[in-house]
Amino acid sequence: MKKPLFLRLLIEFLWLLFALILALVFCYVLLGAVKNEFLLPLIFYNFLAITYFRMILFTEENLLIKNIVVRILFFMLNIPLFFAIIIQLQDFFYLFDHYDINQFLRTDIVLDGDAALEVYQNFRTILIASAVSSLMLILILEFQLAKYILKYFK
Repeated sequence: MKKPLFLRLLIEFLWLLFALILALVFCYVLLGAVKNEFLLPLIFYNFLAITYFRMILFTEENLLIKNIVVRILFFMLNIPLFFAIIIQLQDFFYLFDHYDINQFLRTDIVLDGDAALEVYQNFRTILIASAVSSLMLILILEFQLAKYILKYFK
């Protein structure tokens, strides 16, 4: 039995809300300590990874990419997104190599040396893990979308 459109839209909205909440939970240890300009890409990578993981697992049920035109659009937009994440990750690696640890931390809080180092290491670890997982999931989704697009046009 096919679900009504309103119910399917509500399910998509709830999944996106769940992905956003889960992305914030993954970054919870950093929320008060890291500057927002560095924290927002991290939250975006986590949100992207969670959303794309769901798209890969439930491609047939996903209302966002059900239409062939939307699938082709997603396929085309994922390519620049992939390279944008790589470029941003390279920028972060440059910052990690050349900047002081305190550049990433908020100035309105005071942390001693060990606490600041721990926050920095957590930030770096979570950022690299979420960015790399986002890149891998983009590639997997690209192959899956290519398979569906080729199957459609056969």
